[in-house]
Amino acid sequence: MKLNVIGIKRIKGDKSKAGNPYDICSLFAMVPIELASNEKLTITGKGFELAEMPLDPESMPLFEKVNFPQELNLQMDSRPRFGKFESVCVGFDAVSPKLAAAN
Repeated sequence: MKLNVIGIKRIKGDKSKAGNPYDICSLFAMVPIELASNEKLTITGKGFELAEMPLDPESMPLFEKVNFPQELNLQMDSRPRFGKFESVCVGFDAVSPKLAAAN
């Protein structure tokens, strides 16, 4: 999946004294605004909007040398979450020759 990635974020901590750690990583990208229309709703627009997707915590180091924004070909996988599967980014291939040289 090729996207213009604009950043990544990690939220890590511990919720309780009993030790309930969490590590939530997200990737942010610009995606085209999706237009839609039906009897009850009309969505119009032009350009791009922000999209957030889960990022595998183990893949965070791969993004350290990326200068954002950057067009990346994301490597996706799926994981179970709350009884359903969700897509998660697990890495990327460089689209830009400049980025490929940096890796």
